[in-house]
Amino acid sequence: MSAALHRCETLVIGAGLAGISTALELLDQGREVLLLDAAPRSHCGGQANDAFGGMLLCGTPEQRRNKVQDSPQLLLEDWLRVAAFEPDDHWGRRWAGHYAERNKADIYDWLRQRGVSFFPAVQWVERGNFGDGNSLPRYHVAWGCGRGIAQTLARQMFEHDRLSCLFEHRVLGLETRDGAVVGCHGRGPEGDFRIEAEHVVVCSGGINGD
Repeated sequence: MSAALHRCETLVIGAGLAGISTALELLDQGREVLLLDAAPRSHCGGQANDAFGGMLLCGTPEQRRNKVQDSPQLLLEDWLRVAAFEPDDHWGRRWAGHYAERNKADIYDWLRQRGVSFFPAVQWVERGNFGDGNSLPRYHVAWGCGRGIAQTLARQMFEHDRLSCLFEHRVLGLETRDGAVVGCHGRGPEGDFRIEAEHVVVCSGGINGD
């Protein structure tokens, strides 16, 4: 029996928080998206549904209301001190610098625009064993915790008419052609499937995944 074939513009593999956010960004830009996940639709959001929902942020209104004077520069200094990067850790340093500079706009502002709000108290997390971690409170917890974030974003995603979904479809491998990823194959409730896509984004695995 031949595998069922699906074709799409953009394939997003994984319906956790990363997959939902990716799909939302693409859908808002007018792209057509096929979202694929091994779990049932009721589990959309993945591990975020069971997470506390806290995130490292700086320069927020919550910090200012708590009289916490923070900056991207100070966050980066803390990060570099704790990380103790080796001289060849190029991408780690790049990520630390980008996150410190962009977390307010790309995470906090993005979530606030989508209706996610945060507890007024900012927590002090990961200070280090000897006080050599975060030098200021930066841990922001969303109302509704991780489930609140995931389900708020999922509801907005499902409202798009350019979205297609295949839940309970487990990916077993990626399809490549001329050195590029052009789709995937796997197994669903009705047997084997194969997907051809112009663009493929892999958002699977989770913090405990492979």
